[in-house]
Amino acid sequence: MTAYYPIVEVQPEWVSQPEQMGGKAKFWYLAPSFDHASALGRELEDKRRDGLIVNNRIANYSEKGKGGIYWCESDANGPSPLELTRVASRRYPEILGPALAKIPRLEDEAVDAIVNRIPTDWMTDTARRFVVRLICYNCQQLKELM
Repeated sequence: MTAYYPIVEVQPEWVSQPEQMGGKAKFWYLAPSFDHASALGRELEDKRRDGLIVNNRIANYSEKGKGGIYWCESDANGPSPLELTRVASRRYPEILGPALAKIPRLEDEAVDAIVNRIPTDWMTDTARRFVVRLICYNCQQLKELM
């Protein structure tokens, strides 16, 4: 699943026909990334995944996740990808708005269908349920930014 959360400044020498802004060619765009396996609970054992599902703690797992993008160099951990997106959507609504506008088109049933295409010998049923619920939770949080 592609996620668009890093905001990248493109330097003038990287593009052939840059938009001129203030005498310096510069524009911003969302760089495509992907939801890394660790963000989807790859490191968890099924017993832990099942506990998170049964105890309705998917939100806690998602919100406590640490991202690889830092607010400042001295930070020990980056904010969760959701927190990063929340802050970035307030600071750069014109950049994140178009990407966030696509999120409502992703229905929970579609997430389930996508995850269920993964071969059964690659992922346990518990892992599958966990990933579907986690992605659906994250999508719901992103929808609320609209």
